[in-house]
Amino acid sequence: MTEQLNRLNVNREAILGASAPERTGIIHFGLGNFHRAHAAVNTALAMAAEPGDWGIVGIANRSRKVTSALEAQDGLYSVVTLDPEAEHVDVVDVHRRFLVAAEDGPAIIEAIADPAHKIITLTISENGYHLDGRTGKLDVESPDIKADLAEGAEPTTPLGQIVAGLTARFAANAAPMTVLSCDNLLSAGNTTRAAVLQFAEAAHSSDEFLAWLDGHVTFPNAMVDRIVPAPTEGTKAEVEEALGLHDEAPVPAELFTMWVIEDKFAAGRPKWEAAGAIFSDEVEKYELVKLRLLNGGHSLIAYLGGLDRQETIPDSRAQQFIADATRQALEVDYLPSIDLPANFDPQEYIDSLFRRWSNTVLGDKTSRVGSDGSTKLLQRVPSGTHRARAGTDARATGVDRQRLDVLLHSSARFRTGPDRRRDD
Repeated sequence: MTEQLNRLNVNREAILGASAPERTGIIHFGLGNFHRAHAAVNTALAMAAEPGDWGIVGIANRSRKVTSALEAQDGLYSVVTLDPEAEHVDVVDVHRRFLVAAEDGPAIIEAIADPAHKIITLTISENGYHLDGRTGKLDVESPDIKADLAEGAEPTTPLGQIVAGLTARFAANAAPMTVLSCDNLLSAGNTTRAAVLQFAEAAHSSDEFLAWLDGHVTFPNAMVDRIVPAPTEGTKAEVEEALGLHDEAPVPAELFTMWVIEDKFAAGRPKWEAAGAIFSDEVEKYELVKLRLLNGGHSLIAYLGGLDRQETIPDSRAQQFIADATRQALEVDYLPSIDLPANFDPQEYIDSLFRRWSNTVLGDKTSRVGSDGSTKLLQRVPSGTHRARAGTDARATGVDRQRLDVLLHSSARFRTGPDRRRDD
């Protein structure tokens, strides 16, 4: 039986970047695949360029499945880079402690209050911010938020735990801190800041705390980009072949990665630019490029491919009518709605997206990309106002309209049919 990956048997040459010290400086909410293939990888590479106390406390939402696997492996896990020309396996060693939000509330609040921790990062998905789809503000009637706001409640949501932890931090030492969203939100930092402030106000926080929060806790905007599909048994087999070890928590990812961040950190940060991160004052423009062109196009390919019974994104993109519809949407409908960053070549970017969506080695599933559309599409698809300004409408032109209409009329059968595919 193959040995399970751990600190004693791993080949040190397989470690990506640098191992973190035991002292932690970052708290991360949302211990899923994307964080472990993106921010954690960037942190390992940053510490190789400039050492620092940037170990990560990883917080899962409800399940101990991932935390237990990582604890058994001393926090190690592998990232399998899937690219037709550059497949390789690396081991990441930056997580030093694991908690579960639903069970470890007091420990999480204590960790946030600890002045050694200087940054909170988030990958909690759009749903984790509990925003009202109509107003964009915190939905205080959401059952989870309402439960957190109840008198004497021990909060279990990221927003509730962040506010409780920052309240304890203010009372104990008032050390500054940064909260960095790594989710697909437009103006992610501003959105997170507003949600945290609205929760604090709804929780009847003191004026003194609110003033400290406003002046000593920063919320940089950031745009993150890397396609990270769900791992499979094949992912584990690739790790065993490459490392000679079994990994219960591997993460597959594409080669491409991008991180654009506003350099607004209240208490220091890792040298992420050494890992390729871009620090810019045009983050919101990059965010909109990514949300509309990458995420919007990705969703369209997933939905059309799903209706056409295509299991993966590359299979879907390979259908000419889907490729034509997607390019038409991006170039005619979506692009005019974006105020582009300086020196940005949109055609080159769109061409790069089609290459990424054609990655058959990655094999990302249409069912995964198409999930939670009711929340995601609010930001990914331009509004009617944008289309009117651009002189366009939502109808695809120059593509196989008859094929598209057949698929759209079959959508009800796809949603309920016995052969509906699932990405479990």
